[in-house]
Amino acid sequence: IAQERQVALNVRDALREVPVKQLIFLSSLQAPPHEQSDHLRARQATADILREANVPVTELRAGIIVGAGSAAFEVMRDMVYNLPVLTPPRWVRSRTTPIALENLLHYLVALLDHPASEHRIFEAAGPEVLSYQQ
Repeated sequence: IAQERQVALNVRDALREVPVKQLIFLSSLQAPPHEQSDHLRARQATADILREANVPVTELRAGIIVGAGSAAFEVMRDMVYNLPVLTPPRWVRSRTTPIALENLLHYLVALLDHPASEHRIFEAAGPEVLSYQQ
């Protein structure tokens, strides 16, 4: 988390020095504070720091991203193909609202055509609630 915080501080400071109209930040759907993992806390802290830059921040929060090239897809594919016996970790039972990579990219590009004058948050998720295992 410390390294991610430092990167966010560096980006915030750079944004203060150059004329930027809008920052689009891809983040994670947030759980209630008592259920947050280190990953979710880091995403929230990053967003909070970026909003200090005096630049409108559009935060797009997504669930698990499904598609070739997405981190979750690659980790799961590697587990399936490289482990002789699969004893999945407990987190595979976590429920989430996955979104197709293609749909997420559509939303990100669409945000370019709708610049913000203030901070805003959107949630991008698919229509189903599934576990990572499913």
